[in-house]
Amino acid sequence: MKYLLLAFLSFWSLFSFSQKPPFINENNLGSWSVGMGIGTMHFFGDVKEYDWYPAKSASFSELRFGAQVSATKMMNSLYGLKLSMNRGGLAGIRTKGGECNDCNSGSFNGLDFTIDSLSSKFKADFWSGDISLLFNLSNLSTKIENPFDRKWIFYAEAGFGIIAYRSLLTSLSDDVFLASRGFNDFPGVNVNEIKKKERVLESLLKLGLSTKYNLNKKIDLKASANFYVVNTDLLDATKTSGRDFSGTRDDKYVHLSLGLSYHLGSKKQSIEWYNPNDKMYHSQMKTHRQIEGLTKDSDGDGVADQFDNEPNTPDGISVDGSGKPLDVDMDGVADYQDSDPFSNIGAIVDETGKELDDDKDGIPNSKDLEPNTDTGAIVSYQGVTIKGNGEVSSSFLPSVYFSSGSNQLRKEDIKPLATVAKTLRNNPKLELVVVGHADSYGDVYSNQQLALERAENIIDHLVEVYGIESNRLRPDSKGETHPLALTPAIQVEIEGRGITIDDY
Repeated sequence: MKYLLLAFLSFWSLFSFSQKPPFINENNLGSWSVGMGIGTMHFFGDVKEYDWYPAKSASFSELRFGAQVSATKMMNSLYGLKLSMNRGGLAGIRTKGGECNDCNSGSFNGLDFTIDSLSSKFKADFWSGDISLLFNLSNLSTKIENPFDRKWIFYAEAGFGIIAYRSLLTSLSDDVFLASRGFNDFPGVNVNEIKKKERVLESLLKLGLSTKYNLNKKIDLKASANFYVVNTDLLDATKTSGRDFSGTRDDKYVHLSLGLSYHLGSKKQSIEWYNPNDKMYHSQMKTHRQIEGLTKDSDGDGVADQFDNEPNTPDGISVDGSGKPLDVDMDGVADYQDSDPFSNIGAIVDETGKELDDDKDGIPNSKDLEPNTDTGAIVSYQGVTIKGNGEVSSSFLPSVYFSSGSNQLRKEDIKPLATVAKTLRNNPKLELVVVGHADSYGDVYSNQQLALERAENIIDHLVEVYGIESNRLRPDSKGETHPLALTPAIQVEIEGRGITIDDY
């Protein structure tokens, strides 16, 4: 039959494109469902009054009822197979007459009639079965808002099947027998006495649209409209090509139905309600947001928002890898708010980051060797009270060392000088003599001058950097006569002069 080729093409399409997306977890998705529905049958063919809506004559109506049961197997989220069984009736009215090639004609029961002006009606009952390829139209789109609250899905289907029917054609006004299919008919028989015989079998083609509304995890409300083309022009027992619907020879009918669909199995979700496009889209959007988080830096501190523990850091503040402002001395006060960013580790500080000084001598507790100094006492950089005439010996202040032959301060000299500056600030009346020394290499006069330059450079640093008054500092030079470091080379030179270390 001519529909076999269409069937073959349908199945080839199904198995060619029914590969499951790799990210579907089969253990969580059900694929089987059964359904049932009832509705109306609307015939299109030779014995038909109007093209698109049903006619009625007295108690005879073209609308008939039909019922359907089905079983569906979804191969994936897009394609599935559906097997349907249908039971129903068809009817038609023709008041305008027309050519009737295969109808009985003549005179019987004393009644003469003319075929060209014949008004007729037919009714038929049938069983049919078909297999269809389902296509989930809803899964062609992506649900951008919320992919988990999908309530509607739409299907298209195409398939083929077989119909077994009996039909009876009579005159419209007085039920005079005209023709039949699936009955033992002959001229002159009374329609009430006509006997049934085997139903007529024909192939059919099916096209359909349907929609489902999800009621709960197991049950869906279903509405469908199926259009059937039967491989015969005698479904209404009549060949009247001039009135044939849409100008073709094959009779047709439409089944509109409403029913329920039930998902089989214990799976929590049916594969037909699962849309891989939704999952892919929202996974990509999640990744996109994560990528944006890797690059977005709201406070401009160089740490992306996704990793920034303090996303509102003020402009220009140095931060660590987590986006927190740097706290070099780890006293709990960020450097940009810390009045003393180099507090001793573990020191107790106030809200400004300044270490506590209980005796108010200007030396923080962690560095104060005399934590209970009397008020107003002059102390060294270690918090030790300076006694006597107010002169401070070198044992109270740190020494600063230079590279051999150089008068330039080194980086490591900055902190000792800061300590000297603190001592001077904490003791406004304190005046110091800065004494420069040199080693014995080179000319004795050059070393005398080098030592003086070293002392002057230290004074310049204290004045320029810390604002110490220059009149509180006086430079002096010991040259190479009193070196601070007795290196082995100096020892050899001294002994070569005949001087002992003690004398030196």
